[in-house]
Amino acid sequence: MSPDVSIIIVTYNSASYIEQCIHSIHEHSQQTSFEIIIVDNCSLDTTVQIIESKFPQAKIFQNQHNVGFASANNQGIEASEGKYILLLNPDTEFKSNLLQESLTFLKHHPDVGCVGPQILNVDGSIQRTGVSFPSLWNSFVEIFFLEQLFPSTRIFGRHRRLFDNPNEEHIVDYLQGSCLMFPKQVLQKLAGMDERFFLYFEETDLCYRLKQEGWKTVYVPQAKLLHYGGSGSEYYNEFRLLNYHKSFLLFHSKHYSQTKQIVFRLILFARAFVRGCTFVVLSFRPNYVERAVAYFKTALYLSGVKK
Repeated sequence: MSPDVSIIIVTYNSASYIEQCIHSIHEHSQQTSFEIIIVDNCSLDTTVQIIESKFPQAKIFQNQHNVGFASANNQGIEASEGKYILLLNPDTEFKSNLLQESLTFLKHHPDVGCVGPQILNVDGSIQRTGVSFPSLWNSFVEIFFLEQLFPSTRIFGRHRRLFDNPNEEHIVDYLQGSCLMFPKQVLQKLAGMDERFFLYFEETDLCYRLKQEGWKTVYVPQAKLLHYGGSGSEYYNEFRLLNYHKSFLLFHSKHYSQTKQIVFRLILFARAFVRGCTFVVLSFRPNYVERAVAYFKTALYLSGVKK
């Protein structure tokens, strides 16, 4: 018999997290039938060995090189047998009956194509998810850190929508990609993730196309997840910033007019340059020199000087 849910986890050097992640799935999902599919993007650590030795029931696919997050998820979707698909990051832990809560919501709301849980930091605080699609205004606001100075206002905080009650369900444009559930037929109609996105904006693009097809994306706080990633100084390194902006520009080229693309690129350049200068001023703090260098290199990429 096919499981209710196929849980797809893309791993890359995830040995520090994967064991606890899978244990938490089993601990909190006893009411729901599921299968676990691991797609490993050529990890150099012991990720694969841990899975093979401790979770032999999990299906595992090993790529010979890192094909990117979108492509690896599509591999998992193609191999899945469940009627519903949960895309899950390895640096997470279920903290409630997440699978059943998400599944029940989707079954009772056929107009919903994607749901995501309330996400918690290690200290128990809420890691906000459920944001608005990129806009010229939001990007302009970020240049001058106005979204950080006035995060909960409807004028400057439109992108992250911190004015929404995190303990109430609400419809959003898109959700953080660390944990998303879809009916499989929705993903099949959308042809899965766009594999041109190597890292970042895969879920943004997917939810954008989902909305265009008439489905809703909903934040479901009764489902809860602990997420170790998404914050910290390592997030600002050069590799992540460059890939973030490359994916940002790809998203623009797919969904926005040529004029908007040009304006977005100018705004992104200004934001990267301003932030580079800001981190130079604050360079007495740990890792801020590295952040400054990363932002300046990003500005060069956005100007067309650096490929």
